Amino acid sequence: MWWIIITAIIIVAVFILGVVSWLWNPDEKEREASFKAAYEYYGEKAKGDEANKLLEKDLLDMTAEELFNLGNDYYKGENGKSQDYEKALALFSEAAEKGHVIAIHAVGMFYFNGHVVELDYDIAQAWLEDAISLGRIEAFWALETILTKLDKFPYGYERLIELAEKLLESNYERVRPMLAEYYTDAGIHWRYGDRTNSMRGEKKRFEENHPKAKVYLTRAVELGSELAKKHLGYFEAEEKLLKLLLKD
Repeated sequence: MWWIIITAIIIVAVFILGVVSWLWNPDEKEREASFKAAYEYYGEKAKGDEANKLLEKDLLDMTAEELFNLGNDYYKGENGKSQDYEKALALFSEAAEKGHVIAIHAVGMFYFNGHVVELDYDIAQAWLEDAISLGRIEAFWALETILTKLDKFPYGYERLIELAEKLLESNYERVRPMLAEYYTDAGIHWRYGDRTNSMRGEKKRFEENHPKAKVYLTRAVELGSELAKKHLGYFEAEEKLLKLLLKD
């Protein structure tokens, strides 16, 4: 009978020591939290070899590049992973939080396309601008669609120009042609846009819009735009003619 009591005491002691060790071991707490996070990412399908991989290296220990690559495997259904866009987005989001610029762009595109998540251009814009600020020039395409094709003129071009100018200042020369295009498009819009059917309306448009157009087109020429140079070449003669026609 005594050996049963001793065994029970030993079991209780081991249990108490384990609890105390866990309470005083922050690394173990963090690891358990990471397993929980991993479980949430992988869902109930995390079994067998996949579960063993999680035990070997949990998500909190993974680098931004490793998270992105794993997310990419799920996105494309490669390297033994079944295609799963929700898992891909979750992993891209984790990589983005660690500063992975392509992952930041990828998360923005999920919201831009309404893929897995609800389409939201405001959220997409925030992610895309973050990616651009880190030098991801490829993110301009989707941002351009949001800012110039969804009734956001002139703010749209002004924002694109602001972002592109900052990259150019940081020696991202690849952005130069794109920046020249934005200045050209904005200049052409100010030159020809908002036409009216009255002389008074045209005079107001000329006085307000043409100076803006000239500023944008001049900058576009500085950046190497031949199209802007062509439009700017017409400006002096056009201004003289309009001043004569729109005299009070």
